[in-house]
Amino acid sequence: MKQIFTLLVILSLTVVGYGQSFKNTPLITKRTADWCTLCGSWGWDFKTAILDEISAEEATVVIAHFSGGLANPTSTAITSQLGGFGQPIYFLNSNNINASSGNWDDRLVDLKTSVTMMNTEIPNFGIDLHGFFGASSNEVVAEIDLYVNQAVEGEFYIGTYLLDNKLISFQSGSSAGGANAEHKKVLLDEFSGEPFGRAIGNGPILEGVMNFNIATTFDAVPAERTDIAVIIWEKIGDDYTIVNTAVVEDIQLLSSTNDFNWVTEASARYFNNEINIALQSEEAIGDYQLRIIDMNGRVVSEDQGNTVDNNVNIQVDAGLLTSGNYFVNFLSSNGIWSEKVIVLK
Repeated sequence: MKQIFTLLVILSLTVVGYGQSFKNTPLITKRTADWCTLCGSWGWDFKTAILDEISAEEATVVIAHFSGGLANPTSTAITSQLGGFGQPIYFLNSNNINASSGNWDDRLVDLKTSVTMMNTEIPNFGIDLHGFFGASSNEVVAEIDLYVNQAVEGEFYIGTYLLDNKLISFQSGSSAGGANAEHKKVLLDEFSGEPFGRAIGNGPILEGVMNFNIATTFDAVPAERTDIAVIIWEKIGDDYTIVNTAVVEDIQLLSSTNDFNWVTEASARYFNNEINIALQSEEAIGDYQLRIIDMNGRVVSEDQGNTVDNNVNIQVDAGLLTSGNYFVNFLSSNGIWSEKVIVLK
């Protein structure tokens, strides 16, 4: 991983009075390995049931490979921290739920009950997470508003993670599908190069809001169905424990071999319920794809076309969009161009 830019800005540390409502969102982790037959049999079935019955709003699910072809330094560090011997092992936050082939359906009921109870707790740290692709190839951006709901004291870290939600790769075990198994929620990497992220503070942390903007260029990003997860850790001695989590799913990522220095002039402006895009290139644009993406990474408008000219002028109907920040993404054979646009109504 090559990290080209990481920015931490604390915009305010005042008493929180913003009407925000946050819940405690626990972490469900599967410690696994692609060579592990049990991981691909009952462990696979249990994972599938968890994803079917527990939503991303209720819990953040991470599949962390301890060893094998899908392991990486971040997944190995986190699974080593959680502990245990062998795999598959399922954890709710830092606690082994002791699932097995003979009891995982009962453990699913227990897990759902525990998650529901934990969701009712008021977290010390509330997380408002947005994710989107950056201006250049393989750049991913996480914007995080961290709400300190009550003053706390301790050593806390914020970890930001890249997950692949549709990774086709080998998995041993009859349920998984062998060489073409579709892995979900696979932990790929961490944005800052440290498995437990960057320090929030060590000592008293006052009520208020911390604003993080973290942009990282990875060696590669998944072609589709990419998630960004955030975990707040508390470090006590040499141990890291989970405080709260959040995830934004299925970010739209368009990759290109070129940065957008192929664009000679471009603009995206909102006016009178339209987003007006004007772009000029040194060469003929040819086939192109245009997407308007909201701050949660969802595509709210999509179009494609073709031109033999080296310029385009496009008007996108924004009548159904709410006020807020959006990203215009233009992809052609020449490269990718992206710009933020503000919709005000």
